[in-house]
Amino acid sequence: PRFNPTPQMYSFLGVAYARLGNIPKAIEANQKVLELQPNNVGAMRNLALLYRDQEEPASALEWVEKATALLGPEQAGDIKQLRTIAAQIYQAQGQTDQVIAQYEAIRQVAPQDLETLKMLSNLYNAKQDDRMVVEIAQALMPLEPDNFQHPLNIAQALQRAGQLDNAQQFGEQALQLAPADQKPAVQQFLDGLRASQ
Repeated sequence: PRFNPTPQMYSFLGVAYARLGNIPKAIEANQKVLELQPNNVGAMRNLALLYRDQEEPASALEWVEKATALLGPEQAGDIKQLRTIAAQIYQAQGQTDQVIAQYEAIRQVAPQDLETLKMLSNLYNAKQDDRMVVEIAQALMPLEPDNFQHPLNIAQALQRAGQLDNAQQFGEQALQLAPADQKPAVQQFLDGLRASQ
């Protein structure tokens, strides 16, 4: 103490303890950082990760919320990192709606983040939330114009919603984009669509 340790020193100490697998000491070091710098988002993120690794999800999520509350939309990268930690924790607990909420929060600050949109696409497809499947696929199409999966997702969602003409239109677009090994599956979807019209 007589050397007046700086927040940075405690931060390095936290990393060293974490690498040694001494989670309680790493937590303690990061809490020391926050005593000196109450709004240090890095220390909060570290605590979220440490509590997650110590299988204390409630504490981990609390630190995610405290940290994200301090961030503005211009800090999209930090928000994405924190919300992804929260999404992983909720995923492990089987709380799909909370997982979606985290990725939607990322989409608010990074609307064209490919990774986030793809995660949301999978999640909404699994839930068969057709309105959102279409919305996310439409956001993905300009980012990956050659990916047949996006128009196919729209076509399948429209089919489930009974909009068969529109579904066929997107299905045909998917067929044009599909690689050779995927064309038969898309063709089969289109044949089924025509049969039900």
